[in-house]
Amino acid sequence: MCYICGKSRNKIAHSQNCGYVKLIPVENRKVFERRQMANDAGYEYCKCCSSIMKYVRNEKRALEDYCRATGIRYTFNRGDGSLDIKSKIDDWKIITKGVNNVVMLYHKNQYDGEEESVIPGYHRQKVFRTSLVKYMEYIAGHDIFRELNPLDQGKKKSKRNSTYDRRQSSVGKKKADKMSKIRKLRKQNRKDSKNRFAEIAYWEYENIAL
Repeated sequence: MCYICGKSRNKIAHSQNCGYVKLIPVENRKVFERRQMANDAGYEYCKCCSSIMKYVRNEKRALEDYCRATGIRYTFNRGDGSLDIKSKIDDWKIITKGVNNVVMLYHKNQYDGEEESVIPGYHRQKVFRTSLVKYMEYIAGHDIFRELNPLDQGKKKSKRNSTYDRRQSSVGKKKADKMSKIRKLRKQNRKDSKNRFAEIAYWEYENIAL
């Protein structure tokens, strides 16, 4: 459930525990039963009551120190309520989901054909850390790994293409096995034909000799 001010030009939606809700006159308050309904109506997340920003405020000094040391930048995205992160190499998003506000890390896709995701253009990193700073450390480590192991842009393939290649390889192997069996069968037939011809010739020779 979230609240909005019906007469405000700033299309910001607030959670029911947000302090700004008390500042909205009761007669101007409007309620959305679900957050998605407010988003669909064009309302953005409130920076003060956003669950991800609560994590940021709790770790503000440690986050600023770490980001200053590593060059990582983060900003709050009012559109989807996420924390947009820009590292030296990649783009990331951190969101909270569910009643317990579980923190999830998403990485911008590096190739086409990625499966459907909660955040279009991003795929979830299946990692769990106990704080935002720990997630930043993971991102920094990921950058180091990518610097040491750069992706070959010319050879990157989507999952769909990789699956297609495997299928084609399997089909080619089956065809090769089939052709091999056919060649073996033909060779055996030629051998059998020679044997039959030899038997007939020998039988005729025996009859003539008799």
